[in-house]
Amino acid sequence: MHMSLLVTGAPTQEEIEALMEPFSEHNDYPEETGDEDADNAAYAEWRKTAKWGWWLIGGRWRGFWQLKPDHLGEIRDGIAKVGRPGTGGNDPDFDCDVARKSWIDWEGMREGYVRQAHARWDEYQRVVSGEPIEGDVMHGMFMFGVRDGDTRETYVARADHPPTTYAILHEGRWYEQKEVYGNPDYAHYETMTDDEIREARTKLGNEWNAFWKELVDNLPDDTIMACIDYHN
Repeated sequence: MHMSLLVTGAPTQEEIEALMEPFSEHNDYPEETGDEDADNAAYAEWRKTAKWGWWLIGGRWRGFWQLKPDHLGEIRDGIAKVGRPGTGGNDPDFDCDVARKSWIDWEGMREGYVRQAHARWDEYQRVVSGEPIEGDVMHGMFMFGVRDGDTRETYVARADHPPTTYAILHEGRWYEQKEVYGNPDYAHYETMTDDEIREARTKLGNEWNAFWKELVDNLPDDTIMACIDYHN
């Protein structure tokens, strides 16, 4: 599965590689012993730090950062960087994937997310009404992220927040958004109703957005921030 990751403090490919290396799935994979309990415990311990099997600056999130107008020149000067496209050869969403915190147009990105959410909702409505749209319909429905009971208002509200990534790598520590499935707080997952699962996902998403914003707000303005597409 592809995830987005914020890496702080590393402006070059080589520096990002050094920060990412301890979290590779290729490190010290546990050998099977034949003891199922011991093997499961060893795997669970390995998985705590084994976060990625492949990664790329940009990728599916290419052009993650929107820059303030007076910092667009940083791209031409080679300071801010645009990463490589993902498998589909996607164009950048905004301006770059590596930038200093103070260069990023945070409010502009939030407003852009809301506009995009309205456009996706309109496209989703064309799908469910039977009107043809460009591309594969089933894949498109999967990509919309519409939940049961959604209205335009609830759908757009989920996009109305500052930019966040699924995970953060900061000062050698890896943080990531919690999921409902496999979460000890929701050990009763299999007996939860659709409404309860939806409420839990919203709660966890709001908690992660708040944590992400607080961490980034407390970073110095000259902090280098890179958006990574990683697969685990």
